[in-house]
Amino acid sequence: MTLTQKLFSIQGRMRRSQYWGYSIALWVVFFVIFSLIGMIPGARGLPPGEIDGVTMGLLLIALVPYLWMGICITAKRFHDRDRSGWFQLLSLIPIVGAIVLDRIIQQALLGVALLGGIWLSIELGFLDGTQGENRFGPSPKGITSTQVTDVFR
Repeated sequence: MTLTQKLFSIQGRMRRSQYWGYSIALWVVFFVIFSLIGMIPGARGLPPGEIDGVTMGLLLIALVPYLWMGICITAKRFHDRDRSGWFQLLSLIPIVGAIVLDRIIQQALLGVALLGGIWLSIELGFLDGTQGENRFGPSPKGITSTQVTDVFR
């Protein structure tokens, strides 16, 4: 799988080590990009804390590929766990609920979001993927289904 396929395609599977590596690299690269964009208002003479339309537009333009690559990486990791990439939508439930619901329920949803974040970290970052092939493709470790079944003979 090429780098472009790993970052921009939802197809396939990704090992834990690749998931961590690509996630951290993606975060670092976009942190630098967002930081550089964040310096634009100061360079243009705006007071601290003010953002002009140009800066906001650049931030939004940079945000789109960042979100898409994050979705692709996460989907491939879910595929390795033999789950649909749509599972990542579960992380949006507390966010949407916090926007729609009142203050008391928002605080409860923050707790749910924390638990959901812990679950995602464990599921994607620490648990091993499916051994052998699954419905999303061959094992990224190169283990075939026959090698898995031979272990149990």
